[in-house]
Amino acid sequence: MRAWGLAVIMHLLANASGLVGWRDRPLVGLVEFVLLACAVGLVVRPRPRLALVASGLVVVDLWLDAPMVGNHALLLGLGGLAILLTRPGWPPGDLEADRGRSWLATMRFTILIAYGAIAFSKLNTGYLDPVVSCGVRFAGDIGAPIGFDAARLGSDRALGSFLLLAVLCIELAIPFLLVVSSPVRRNLVVVGAVIFHVLVGLDPGRHFWDFTATLIPFYLAFCTTSTLRSLEAAAGELLGTPRSGPTRAAFGLGGLVASFGGAFAVASSGPGIVYAQLGRHLLWLGCAGVVLTGLVSVVRTERADLASAVGSVGAFGRSPLGVRRLSVGVLVPLLALLNGLTPYLEIKTAGGWNMYANLVTSGGSSNHLIVRRTFPVDERGGDLVRILATDDDELVPYVEGGWDLTFQQLRTHLAEHPDSGLTYERDGERHVVGRAGDVAELVEPVSVWSEKLRPFRSVDAGDSPRCQDVWLPAR
Repeated sequence: MRAWGLAVIMHLLANASGLVGWRDRPLVGLVEFVLLACAVGLVVRPRPRLALVASGLVVVDLWLDAPMVGNHALLLGLGGLAILLTRPGWPPGDLEADRGRSWLATMRFTILIAYGAIAFSKLNTGYLDPVVSCGVRFAGDIGAPIGFDAARLGSDRALGSFLLLAVLCIELAIPFLLVVSSPVRRNLVVVGAVIFHVLVGLDPGRHFWDFTATLIPFYLAFCTTSTLRSLEAAAGELLGTPRSGPTRAAFGLGGLVASFGGAFAVASSGPGIVYAQLGRHLLWLGCAGVVLTGLVSVVRTERADLASAVGSVGAFGRSPLGVRRLSVGVLVPLLALLNGLTPYLEIKTAGGWNMYANLVTSGGSSNHLIVRRTFPVDERGGDLVRILATDDDELVPYVEGGWDLTFQQLRTHLAEHPDSGLTYERDGERHVVGRAGDVAELVEPVSVWSEKLRPFRSVDAGDSPRCQDVWLPAR
């Protein structure tokens, strides 16, 4: 539970637009300020009611931020939903009860599906091409100080391909090993998975560490309850869990001060932004170091005891769900599964466990090595528009960058910018529009449900799908 609170803190610090722009979006700002305070409280002194409040706020914040959400935000939202549905007790001793076991099983199955889908989406021609792969680009950010930048890795196809295959094999192996390993080895797999993602989070130019922080509580769900008890005891000793009323009040006040102080630090202007970015990165590295040190220490201590007491049972014991009967928590992994299928059904292509994967699924075609064609539920994903010229500065990147976008996303943008003029191609026909507002079809509002639940990413107009590592204005 403490790890989940830490994940929420890191998510809010890495994605601080709601906190920074609270004047423009007061509801989002209020939700995130309160959520940040609750998350600090969870780290300092976990309590079931506080966890339920924080979980509800995470789900609300996810809806408010949609459709501009990535893999880690969706995963964090599913984690919050898992807590709301299963209502686990605390401390870890209560995890032996049905509700605790149901929570752990929900977290386990959710990450197995989500993480497996993330790795599976990278089995495509774009990601495995070192010249355009997101994997090479991000590895180059980390390797640049020692001379292995993205340009070098991309030009050396053998080295770049080896790196991509190595990373892909690790990502495919993690969920497999978590399922088939005995409790002793499973703890080691958890340690290895956390180390791998801490290394990925070293990228100084991007905040992948918020994804790493989100993964940690899901990975810890695979540890035995005795390991979780030991981790909780170590965390309680480190943080000096308070018991007296005045001390609790002091911790609560300190958490609020830290929450607001951190938010305003991120909101600094000018050179302060650089220091804020550096500060939150260093804060994460410090937290990651503490988590890893504690995890390694506990796993080493318990390794011999587990080997003699438990023997060689699978990740979920004798029951495939880890519980005696199905619970309402099963809805969470089912949602994770549906989300993973959305790109291949062309329900949506943004936030479908396919972020930074170079995956292209549009109009019935796919660049995936296994799923060679898609099974679209309708024509939205294949209804592409190519902008040839425009006086709208926000649409210029589509012209200069060679990115196509769906007609739905164009409508969403133009409904908010009716004075824009543009020339575009759709279904092979060329259209010249002086003012979008004069063409009803272009500014017809998209429903809130479609905008938030069915967003589509841009599609590379070239032959080799490039890495789209930023959100373009119309997605």
